[in-house]
Amino acid sequence: MNTIFSGHTHEVISGRLPQRGLARASETMVGGAGVVDFRHLQLFRRAYLERDYTSVAVGTGAAKRSVVKTIRDLELAFEETLFIEDSRGRLVPTPFSERLFNDSAKLQNAVAHLMEEVEIIRNHSRVLRLGATAAVFRTAAFRKAFLRLQELPGVRTAYVPIEVGDAAKALSQGHCDLYLGFLDNAGDRFESTIIGKIPVREYLRGNLQDDSPRASYALQMDFGYIHDRANQHSKRPKLKLSEQEWMDWLSHPSSCERGTVVQALEVSVDERFWTTLPVREDSPYAFSLSATYLKQHPFEFLPGLCEQLKSRP
Repeated sequence: MNTIFSGHTHEVISGRLPQRGLARASETMVGGAGVVDFRHLQLFRRAYLERDYTSVAVGTGAAKRSVVKTIRDLELAFEETLFIEDSRGRLVPTPFSERLFNDSAKLQNAVAHLMEEVEIIRNHSRVLRLGATAAVFRTAAFRKAFLRLQELPGVRTAYVPIEVGDAAKALSQGHCDLYLGFLDNAGDRFESTIIGKIPVREYLRGNLQDDSPRASYALQMDFGYIHDRANQHSKRPKLKLSEQEWMDWLSHPSSCERGTVVQALEVSVDERFWTTLPVREDSPYAFSLSATYLKQHPFEFLPGLCEQLKSRP
């Protein structure tokens, strides 16, 4: 779905919207023609107030056809008509449009508050410190979350390496503001939001033609070792592999014996030295990646940021 504004995308289907429109919009977001985001509702609210597509186009610097298309896309998502043009070309809101305008006001206020908090950080030269272990840092899920945060206006984000098992201490002592990982049972002082999935794969040092699988290792994680959550009927016994050893093997493949198999989070590997093995039925498919923060953290916008980090189709 094409939109006419730049900036970060926000899901907005929530609150007291009529059930029919809500259901249809949700279906569209999951697998249909487009995704409803906050920028589209901003444009709708402007059209509602100004009652004229040309005026909205001039005020936003967009082409009128883009404004009209965005409104039409919203109507398709909600499966409801938003405006009817009268004989003079003025926009007349429908009953659904009236309800949508009223219900979206709360969301707009919430986002405005979030941006105010972000501006406070910028003005005080504060940086949002994003913590993760080295293994999580190398995943596509981490890079995606980091880029989303960088897209927010006024947010400066820095990565802070956290040792496996030290996440709770790092959050409590202020070493990081937000931790991305697998901190399942952190305790009542913390709040966690699942923001995505990280697949688990097996990597062979060498290639299948020349190297028969030998010793099999499972990577150490926050909750223990990857194999602790795998199907225990695996045919390959798993030896314990620390994160530091795995990072060393990825950086210096020659230090790892050929034929070694490592069960780890999905990362990019040097295909000259490593072969990604086909997924087996007795391997865990993926782990839920969580964003965790201290409930008493002074950054009140962290819950909103976590919602924005959630994976979208």
